[in-house]
Amino acid sequence: MRRAILRVLKIEQSKASALSNPRKLVAVLSDVLLTIALFAILYAGYQTYWSSFVSSRQTTTARNEIESQWTKSPSVMPEPHKGFALIYIPRLRNKVWALPIVDGVTPHDLIPGMGHYPETKLPGESGNFAIAGHRSTNGEPLANVNLLKQGDEVIVQTATNWYVYTLVMDQIVKPGATWVLEDNPGGLVNKTGIPEVLTITTCDPRWGSTRRWIWWASLKQALPITQVPNTISAVK
Repeated sequence: MRRAILRVLKIEQSKASALSNPRKLVAVLSDVLLTIALFAILYAGYQTYWSSFVSSRQTTTARNEIESQWTKSPSVMPEPHKGFALIYIPRLRNKVWALPIVDGVTPHDLIPGMGHYPETKLPGESGNFAIAGHRSTNGEPLANVNLLKQGDEVIVQTATNWYVYTLVMDQIVKPGATWVLEDNPGGLVNKTGIPEVLTITTCDPRWGSTRRWIWWASLKQALPITQVPNTISAVK
């Protein structure tokens, strides 16, 4: 970093003479581009590794707080910006396994895991339970969203139940496509006959935000907390 700063200073000092010499001007421009590239690489490294380090620590804290809350008051409603459930996606097990779901989708809410759109339903309810997660930085839980397939399971654990959803279809949409959060998004309920919907949203492309990648799932099973789904028990 210090070398990069010194390089910038040298560039500034040589600008005056470079303007009168085309070859020097090209050299100065090359140094400027190299310096910009260096800073871009350093910033990308910070965004990826440091944010993921912070996210990992907050994930552990949030998970412990959720499990503690379940012990104290299993039936309590979610509090804004607090964790209330855990999510498991077997296909993405290395990233999404007992990952906290926080009630809210602010940047801070998405640091420890995934966030629940507060205006949508809760797990297992009739309607649309919609959540969001990062595809890059902050633990990047949905980095490999492209690996998901129709029929994959998405399991949500609350204080009292396990909810096993099955992925039905996906679509890439514009950021302003709020219809994806509706109770019957794109007529999905009419196609499946199942009113309990799960929506997962993330950014597309991975390092951008010009579009949104959406996956929808339908509820397959609702089990009491004592009846651990086979997919979970096989790992535990």
